[in-house]
Amino acid sequence: VRVQKSVFETRMKSNHELKLLLEKIKKIISPKEDSIRFYPFDQITESNIHILGEGEVFEREEYYIF
Repeated sequence: VRVQKSVFETRMKSNHELKLLLEKIKKIISPKEDSIRFYPFDQITESNIHILGEGEVFEREEYYIF
């Protein structure tokens, strides 16, 4: 089952910054057609990231994949 068409990775400096991003996204998506998912990563999850092909694991900061 195909889950995504696009994946974006961003680092959040605070929960407030995340809330602002969520509010902006809510204003531009079509809830009946779009699905936006946020996944917080902790140090354990990050240490298990494997990349095939181009790419790199970024230095540790608070970030989410959506």
